[in-house]
Amino acid sequence: MKQKLLVALLACIGQLLIAQGARAFPDRPVKIVVPTPPGGPPDIMARLLIDKMGAGLGQPVIVENRAGGAAGMIGAKSVLGAEPDGYTLLMGSTSTLMIAPLIYKNAGYSAESFAPVAGLSESAELLTVNPSVAAHTVIELVSLAKSEPGVLRYGSAGVGSLADRYNPRSLPRRRPGVGRSSGR
Repeated sequence: MKQKLLVALLACIGQLLIAQGARAFPDRPVKIVVPTPPGGPPDIMARLLIDKMGAGLGQPVIVENRAGGAAGMIGAKSVLGAEPDGYTLLMGSTSTLMIAPLIYKNAGYSAESFAPVAGLSESAELLTVNPSVAAHTVIELVSLAKSEPGVLRYGSAGVGSLADRYNPRSLPRRRPGVGRSSGR
């Protein structure tokens, strides 16, 4: 899998080399902006990629975490504002590229503002509950939330993240009668 990703990334960067003409690419380090804090899945994926990518390019590849909330918009905007020369890449996600521009008026970009280079991963979102919660299906969880408004608590990656769009707090917007969470 890693080898396929490296080949795909190098193929795309090779096209940039042709567009650059006689100037060798890369002639300086390449930066991958990760719009989340260090240690999370996007950061780990980027750090797993940089050694082989750097060896293939003949230049160092560095990871720059540009976290700060706002569903990754700070990091995305920094890449959008960078020189479009192939030296600054974004470790994008559904939350950063698709959801944030739809829910934040000040995003200042859309998914079309970026050119995809390589797909690096696929992941599944999970809805889990503590075993002590009397709900074993989504229907049971919704029923419990309706019967005890304001009692359930949840955790997510933050406002605007994919997980945030499917949590008990956002259920009132989709399912009338389900209260906001804040208790158990």
